[in-house]
Amino acid sequence: MSPPAAPDPPIPAGALETAEVVPAALTVDVALTEHADRALLTVRAEPPGGERRPDVDAEAIARAAAALAAAGVVHGIDDLAVGEAVRAADGQARVVARASAPRPPEDARIVLDHIAAMRADPLFTVPAGIRIAHRTQARPGSPGTDVTGAPVPPAEPRVPALEAGNGARLVDDGEAPAVHAEVAGRPEPSGARVGVEPAVRAADIAPGARASVHGTLQVSGDVGEGASLHATGRIEVAGLVSHARLEAEDGIAVSGSCLATTLRAGVHRAACRSLVVPLADALDALAALDAQLAQLLTGLPEGARAPDEAGALRMLAARHHADLPELWRAAAHAVAVHGPEARLDPGAAEAVTSMARRVEELPAGGSLTRADILSLDAATAAERARLQAVPAAGAEVRAAYLQGCRVECSGDLVVTGGGTYNTDGLVGGDLVADAPGATVRGGDLRIAGVVRAGELGAPGGARVDIHLPGPARPGTRLVARLAHPGVEITIAGRSVSIAHTTLNPTVGCDEENRVARTGERAGG
Repeated sequence: MSPPAAPDPPIPAGALETAEVVPAALTVDVALTEHADRALLTVRAEPPGGERRPDVDAEAIARAAAALAAAGVVHGIDDLAVGEAVRAADGQARVVARASAPRPPEDARIVLDHIAAMRADPLFTVPAGIRIAHRTQARPGSPGTDVTGAPVPPAEPRVPALEAGNGARLVDDGEAPAVHAEVAGRPEPSGARVGVEPAVRAADIAPGARASVHGTLQVSGDVGEGASLHATGRIEVAGLVSHARLEAEDGIAVSGSCLATTLRAGVHRAACRSLVVPLADALDALAALDAQLAQLLTGLPEGARAPDEAGALRMLAARHHADLPELWRAAAHAVAVHGPEARLDPGAAEAVTSMARRVEELPAGGSLTRADILSLDAATAAERARLQAVPAAGAEVRAAYLQGCRVECSGDLVVTGGGTYNTDGLVGGDLVADAPGATVRGGDLRIAGVVRAGELGAPGGARVDIHLPGPARPGTRLVARLAHPGVEITIAGRSVSIAHTTLNPTVGCDEENRVARTGERAGG
């Protein structure tokens, strides 16, 4: 058995009371970052681990505040962070103040005005003159404040350059530039550059589809049954068109055949031009009447009593403007016939119709005043300018073959392939169907210009009615290589019938405006 362990030696009396406790001393340092966006506080205890008394911490916090002030730190001070740094006193730099950041600017942006419609519709287009893109205004930011109280300038807003591409123009007032379409078509953005492509393209047009475009519509395939297409420019189809409707202001070209289709080219343009002359004649005559009235009133002797305006107008109209009623009847008729197709303003149309009635009543005692004439001028001025600006050139229809179609065009009808069959037409220019093997069989054709055809009619006697309107004038109006019985030609109010198969027939008027025809009977 082991003996018991010896007890520890006793601690000398007074030893605990005489052990020395070293109080801690704190040092405080302040540093600023390069741009004074932060202030860093470093607090050290010397010696580390020394005794920490509350009065020492309070004094250190006051010294830290003084040090921050001495370093110029007056903004964004975090008192909690200062107290934490003092309590830790570990020599680590701590962020105790932060700058207030500036409010960022609002950059200018380029906005495509019709982007939603363009994404939804591959055939979306715009008319000439419309705005297609613009740049928003940039807005500056507001300054911030660094930890010393100095302002921190905001960044400059970015302002991208806006440019106009082909078919567009830049309208720049210095603040909010915009791009406007110079031609009709589809907006084409490319970065900050926005232009207009005058032609919009489609592979095929589905049966029953409806499409209306500003500019030119190009179809690389076929146009399905029941489709309806409208273009302010041209319609160009590479394939077949069947049981459809095509309308274009600048012309129609179909590389394939057209079956049971309505083709209308330049009809609006033709209607506008049909209004120009009768309106101008009627308005000019009325202006001349008004000028004579003004001259009459100006030439009165001093003190003479001015005549009644309505009576004076009746007198002048009867003596010098006997054709005034007829001119205004022609103008009113033109408005009634062509006004809807020309999209004549309803107010202008009503003003013309009303004036025609008043002029008609004038000889029988109707009332007409100078105020009425001035009112008419104001009501029709804009429409007259619009009609005068419409191009006079006709719009052409061109197709390889037409069967069972209806054609209306202000320009030529050109058939590049096999000709026409049972097709009716109202043609403002020439009919050209003289390709090898081309025939014009059946149908009712009204041709304002000249007919040049390979073969008219058919051996079986298919009836073809060709009307050559207009007054008699010297020159040939119809030329063909062959014509069959059943072809009826109306020229200068007279009818010419083809009674026998005829080689190289021609029809026109001679120098004395008499109908003249030539040709050789086939087979002698």
